[in-house]
Amino acid sequence: MSISTKSQNFIKLEMAPHSYRHEIKFEADPHKAEIIRHKIESIMAADSFADSYGCYRVNSIYFETPYNQDYILKELGTRERQKLRLRNYTGSDMFKLEIKSKIGDVATKYVTTLARDEALDVFGGEYGILLDKNTPDSLYTYYQLKANVYRPLINVSYDRHAYFFGDEGFRITFDSDIRVGAANEEFFREKIPLFPVTDKTVIEVKYDSFVPHWITKLMSDMGLNAGSFSKYTAGYDTLFGL
Repeated sequence: MSISTKSQNFIKLEMAPHSYRHEIKFEADPHKAEIIRHKIESIMAADSFADSYGCYRVNSIYFETPYNQDYILKELGTRERQKLRLRNYTGSDMFKLEIKSKIGDVATKYVTTLARDEALDVFGGEYGILLDKNTPDSLYTYYQLKANVYRPLINVSYDRHAYFFGDEGFRITFDSDIRVGAANEEFFREKIPLFPVTDKTVIEVKYDSFVPHWITKLMSDMGLNAGSFSKYTAGYDTLFGL
């Protein structure tokens, strides 16, 4: 199939069905976050990809438009917004190119899995591999990259503990040691100089349909209130001194 033929599919593929998930975020000091984490780890299952300490490093390159559209929409509190990122987990040769689209606290993702050489091509502005994959998500992502002139901007990295609860689509993540650096190819060798963004732990509660009562009670008992912390915008502010 030619590029021009594939391009004709963008409008209909944009409406391809996706699952939607609610997200609630909390910021906690590390000590309080550890208390919460230890309370839930006997109830919820840890992520199977974690190391012996139950943790793994998440590294993400965030792309941005020439006018910093995604950053501005988040800062303005716009109900509908998105982020485009290239994500990798320490020790893995596979990368995920993701568009995370949100309406309020409801999120969905368009995800394309890439090998290291494919991810390097995308980082360098060569997007043909997304057309070659010819999936709804890869074609939609290609359209977004081209139409909005996205380019790599910053690298955000952090340690994550993740826990799951049964088959109800309920998940909690604890993200700490959040750091930021400029986007460059050293990302692929994990050698980008990174600077601290916050000393807080960001707790994200993610669910499909409901949050168990015990988790809302636990957060309330610990004195935590839901917020809207964004690792991308906080990293942007740190890197550019805003």
